[in-house]
Amino acid sequence: NKPDKTDLVAAQNQQAANPEPGESAKTDVPKSSGDPQKDSTALVSGRLADPVPPAPAAPPPPPENAPAVPEKLARPRLEQNPLAGHEKLKGDAPDGIGEDTGKLPPRTDAAPVRVEGKPDGDPDVPVVVGQYYQVDPKHPRPRPTLSPRITRARPSPLMNNEVGSRNIGAVAYSAKWSGYGEYLQKLIDTVQAQWERINAQSRALPPAGTVVRVVFRLNKEGEISQITRADGSGPKSAIAACVGAITDRAPYGQWSDDMVTILGDSQEITFTFHYE
Repeated sequence: NKPDKTDLVAAQNQQAANPEPGESAKTDVPKSSGDPQKDSTALVSGRLADPVPPAPAAPPPPPENAPAVPEKLARPRLEQNPLAGHEKLKGDAPDGIGEDTGKLPPRTDAAPVRVEGKPDGDPDVPVVVGQYYQVDPKHPRPRPTLSPRITRARPSPLMNNEVGSRNIGAVAYSAKWSGYGEYLQKLIDTVQAQWERINAQSRALPPAGTVVRVVFRLNKEGEISQITRADGSGPKSAIAACVGAITDRAPYGQWSDDMVTILGDSQEITFTFHYE
């Protein structure tokens, strides 16, 4: 369902709805429980890493009275080849010129298709396509299943919204301005990955609850033209790590024409980093 008109931007279209509508629901986002002390717009939280598929189930132990492999399948089969070697057809005239021609009796050992086997195998063994499985009715094996496709969500604090939208749902986020929402989402994911890499290489992390805000200007070339402000409740090392997470992976790609038309030549962006 395509969202209605909204001033918010996201990487993909979303509609907000609550199972139980509020009495005075006039907001564009659903009701959600989060930290009231943290200013966040995230409705869900997750991990940037790809989900690990579940491990396959261990096969059941073989039963004591497992069905035996048929005797014919236990013996190797005779190899058959429709073109088993090269045949040279010669004529009767030793002084003739041109191609060698002649008549030979039809082959009786030629197979219609190639059959894998051994040269000294048994020709009476039937051809089995695939693999022979021993089936135990008391211990059935589960069918292989495909892992569900899970959309990766950026880890972030959840938004705290005490009043939800109507049951049918007003607009939550709209991916307007063409590729701006997708461009911004890729930028956030890239900064998040670089920030986690810097923290993993750091010998000491700031205490939990540290918040750092970085205000920077991004131009139409995808370059960080200016760090306007960088402050927070943590030490200088935490502020430097957050600034480096933004600047290390720049540039982030050139803007599209419609983004330049609406946003201009540059845009000021604020990133808030939370150390949990």
